Amino acid sequence: MKVLLLLATALPFITCGLVGGEQPYNAQLTDVSVVFAVGEINNLFQTNGDQRPRVAEKIISATSQVVSGVIYRYEIEVSGGNTKEICSIAVWSQPWLSDSEKNKVEGTPSCIPETSAVARQLGGEQIVSLTDPDVALAAQFLESTLNAQSNSLFYLKITSASKVTKQIVNGVNYRFFDANLTPTSCTKNDVKLNPDQVCTVNANAVALVTCTYVVYYNPRQTPAYTISSQSCPARN
Repeated sequence: MKVLLLLATALPFITCGLVGGEQPYNAQLTDVSVVFAVGEINNLFQTNGDQRPRVAEKIISATSQVVSGVIYRYEIEVSGGNTKEICSIAVWSQPWLSDSEKNKVEGTPSCIPETSAVARQLGGEQIVSLTDPDVALAAQFLESTLNAQSNSLFYLKITSASKVTKQIVNGVNYRFFDANLTPTSCTKNDVKLNPDQVCTVNANAVALVTCTYVVYYNPRQTPAYTISSQSCPARN
């Protein structure tokens, strides 16, 4: 009874810091949400007329986001077709619902041949958008780190970059070229108290910082994200 009481008391504090933010996590092929995801990947192929069963070989990346349940986002390598394939899928888990509703697919899954993914990404830098989900996670880390180092009263947000690239190495390098960090309507304390609030940028606001950053991501290390390079031109 005491153990249950302690868990019930601690749970709000455990989840509070995670609500709204997407976090990398160590998923296993036997996880319920992963098994469900693989089933939905098979449904995707069957809907498109391919009845060959796909089997999960490994999880390439996994994140979780607490939002009225948990949204799990996966990149999973599957076999069973003409070649191995890389599938991206998001699963929204709400375990308190009925069995038929506790897991559902968020958005539309997609799969591409592994050879295409490797040829497109491995070694070379690929131009990506700031709105790409993986880039957004790297940018979120970059913003959080730079705000912790800044003396500005207001929360700084990456409003633009001349170019963003993604490079697969032993992990992933995200390079933000000439990234502009601009003060928002929120103070740092506002964001600390409510990380999910929308912080707007005034149309006339001027960037306080313009630098090129490289954020390195490796889910096998702690912390998963680090700033590996930073170059800021001298201001006149």
